[in-house]
Amino acid sequence: MLLKSVRASMTSIWTLILIAVAISIAPCHAQSVQSYSIDARLGADDTLDVKERIIVNFTEVGLPGLYRVIPTGYDNGKVRHKYRFKLENLAFDQGPSAYKQTMTDGAALIQIGDPNRKLLNMRILTVHYLLRNAVDFSNGGAHVRWDAIGDNWPIPIDHLSITFRTPFNAQNTPFNCSATLGQNGVNKPLECLKQSNDIAVSAANLSAGDSLVLNIDLPPGIVEEPGFSRHIGWLLADWWPAIVFPLLIFSALTTVRWTCGRIQEAPHLIADELALPENLSPAELGTLLDDHCDVLDITATLMDLAARGYLKIEEVRSDNFVSFSNRDYIFTRLKPIDDPALAEHEKILLRSLFGENSDLLTDTTRLSQVKGRFYGYVGQIEAAVYKGLVNKGQLLRTPAEVRNSYVAGGAGLLLAGLMLTLLTDTTLMAMGIGLIAGGMITLLFAPTMPSRTILGCKSLRQTKKFRGFLLTANKDQIATLTRQDGSKFGRYLPYALVMGTADRLADGLKDLIQSEPIWYRPYYDGADGNKFSPEGFVTNLGSGMRTIERSFAFSTPVNTEKEES
Repeated sequence: MLLKSVRASMTSIWTLILIAVAISIAPCHAQSVQSYSIDARLGADDTLDVKERIIVNFTEVGLPGLYRVIPTGYDNGKVRHKYRFKLENLAFDQGPSAYKQTMTDGAALIQIGDPNRKLLNMRILTVHYLLRNAVDFSNGGAHVRWDAIGDNWPIPIDHLSITFRTPFNAQNTPFNCSATLGQNGVNKPLECLKQSNDIAVSAANLSAGDSLVLNIDLPPGIVEEPGFSRHIGWLLADWWPAIVFPLLIFSALTTVRWTCGRIQEAPHLIADELALPENLSPAELGTLLDDHCDVLDITATLMDLAARGYLKIEEVRSDNFVSFSNRDYIFTRLKPIDDPALAEHEKILLRSLFGENSDLLTDTTRLSQVKGRFYGYVGQIEAAVYKGLVNKGQLLRTPAEVRNSYVAGGAGLLLAGLMLTLLTDTTLMAMGIGLIAGGMITLLFAPTMPSRTILGCKSLRQTKKFRGFLLTANKDQIATLTRQDGSKFGRYLPYALVMGTADRLADGLKDLIQSEPIWYRPYYDGADGNKFSPEGFVTNLGSGMRTIERSFAFSTPVNTEKEES
């Protein structure tokens, strides 16, 4: 309670300081306010809609600004009754005016005009604001106590007129109304003229600092006391952009993020209805799946090139460990690297294995030799894969570029939001808060946003359907993929590797492998002889691919200075 009292006291002191400053720099050079007319409408929803029209003569000397202090509460003897204030509009007859609004515990202080530009001659000022929670229900019944101009108006007023519009017939309905003019510390009663649905009050020759207060006891049932839902409604009416903008941005990003990447398993489909997307290599398909080209995708490309006859892989025993294995692997190139049928990333992979200037029809190298130089080619392979997907219409741009664009968009929303929060209009401030929240959401989403096009999403759904089949089908169903042709094992396996279903595919097709494929030869321990078996071949192939993948993943750049020395 003590802390609350201290805080209230400090707020009151701050309010008095602001008001004192306002009065001290008041436009004392202005002759007067020739006319001050107020049209206020009380709604059944407990909202007082106030429109002021003020004709001010600033003379030829002019003034740099004008202050309007609007009370936002009062003490009713029991508690402090507070209004919910909202400034709707403020303008001069010559167009919108710059203004700055400061909210305190007891008043809204509005600095009107540009401090760097004087207000001159005769001007018409219009102010439109709302006072929600205008009716006080705390003392029993419904009571309105409204300080129409406050006691801090700094300019003498020649004539003041107030029209208070009621939600009932004021002329025929009995109710109490009184008005007082606070002038030089003395309260003078004024007449409340009851018309059809209006109460009219007027006064003349007001000095600076005079006030005019209306007290109205409303008939029962005219205005309903606002409950929790109405207070929430008022809050949403003012601050809806702070809630709606982040929700819209979150919904849009979520839709983009998940609609394309949704897994679609289709166990009821048969193999004849399934097909992988055309014209995509295993590396491109793997990149399309997770929006990232990784070492697994490159390893699958190596297997695919071997299955297509561009190289042969042979497992041999090694006296040294290669990626935690006592096996090394000999790569033999069987076709030229510049074959036009090869994609750019496939050519780069072959050059990483066999060198840049190899013109021989066949060439050999070992995994242990490749490991030292492969590091320098990884970035080139990844860039070529992304470029190929963009050229094929599968990606909008590279994933890094797309994510950077989301980062830039999020930062732009943050900046725009911060600028709007510096303004004084409640709705614009709410928009600013909403944009800040939306910008933060965008930045959080940016690292995971996909770069696929509509065609890329179609290819992804087709791939996920194929993957779902492999995950749920039995051996007989998987075997139908090759139409009883075991030679297709090597063509499907690289794609299954990037889809994470290589073991399922190998288990389903191993019985169809009647002889050892020419593109991969495992190492056989023991006595000479035909050691081939489908299960042994599949096991050795899986072990070999894991060793190659580890070697690619942990390759390090060559220290050329050390080699030259």
